[in-house]
Amino acid sequence: MNLFRIGTRGSALALAQTGMIQKGLSSRFPKVEFRIETVRTSGDREADLPFAAIGAKGIFVKELDDVLLAGKIDAAVHSLKDLPSEVTKGVELTAVTTCVDPRDALVTRDGRTLATLPKG
Repeated sequence: MNLFRIGTRGSALALAQTGMIQKGLSSRFPKVEFRIETVRTSGDREADLPFAAIGAKGIFVKELDDVLLAGKIDAAVHSLKDLPSEVTKGVELTAVTTCVDPRDALVTRDGRTLATLPKG
């Protein structure tokens, strides 16, 4: 059986998202073993520091890109919100999944919903 290694962060959200990808790939390619490899990123290691102190660009992506480029994993799963606007040289964004529930991206100080936000 062929082995395909999928890299991801170790957060609960990243592991859940990657598990969905793994399940979909496994059902489509049953002769391939899809293994999840967790990678600790600088954003994970320095979780108590403000993003600006770490160097906010790509703090949840850089290490995954590094292990991908080194051939230690075959693909990486990222939350689109974590990707910088410029993809790392040598890495290609090849797929974007459908969003199950877009409300998971709204955070407000006072608990407002999308429907109650003012226009603009």
